[in-house]
Amino acid sequence: MRVSKKDALAFCFDVVMRGSPAESAVLEMIDLPGRAQCFDCLREVDIVDRLDPCPLCGGNRLLPVGGDEMRIKDMEVS
Repeated sequence: MRVSKKDALAFCFDVVMRGSPAESAVLEMIDLPGRAQCFDCLREVDIVDRLDPCPLCGGNRLLPVGGDEMRIKDMEVS
């Protein structure tokens, strides 16, 4: 079974926050589509899974160029 980065982050967040002053903190994650360059039609396309074919031409020669990064967009502390 493969664990995604998102699942690992959610699990670690819950473990680290438990028993801390930030125990009631909420982690919100937004899923964005992955991006890949298709070597068959030479276009950059959105993909759902790393092994998906090109949605435009059906080609299987895709180079992932984005969608696996993570960043903190906002944090509220009171």
